[in-house]
Amino acid sequence: MLIRPAALIDAESIRTLNINTIRFVNAKDYTVNQIKVWSSFDNLDNWKKLIFIQKFWVVEIGHEIVGFGSLTINGLFDFLYVHHNYQRIGVASLLQDEVEKEARLQGNSKIFASVSITAQPFFLSKGYSISKMERKEVKRDVFVNALMEKFLF
Repeated sequence: MLIRPAALIDAESIRTLNINTIRFVNAKDYTVNQIKVWSSFDNLDNWKKLIFIQKFWVVEIGHEIVGFGSLTINGLFDFLYVHHNYQRIGVASLLQDEVEKEARLQGNSKIFASVSITAQPFFLSKGYSISKMERKEVKRDVFVNALMEKFLF
């Protein structure tokens, strides 16, 4: 496995991985309509913008991008997605370690994330705690996420 900073040329692979992870991994925890709504945010230009303005990493196995994660300057762990065929082999942990290392370098004393139902067990196992539950309405469907945080130093 190789982790590296994402480049704008990776945007299409990131977009596709995001959609497929939602459809194949998150589908066990969400309704058909929620999956449809969540995976509809697939504008390539938006992904390019996010890659440009956030710290973004990808994990490759061979020449395939199998995971990505990102961090904002204020300590938001914004994205963590792993390809459905590469779950539970350390991809998410590799990304999480890199994101937290960068957050420390930025001087963030804590890191936080709005975490899906599916990802909550992973974040809990990495020392994050739930600070509150959030309910967000998106396209007339309600999503419940946990606002999670971890103190870095």
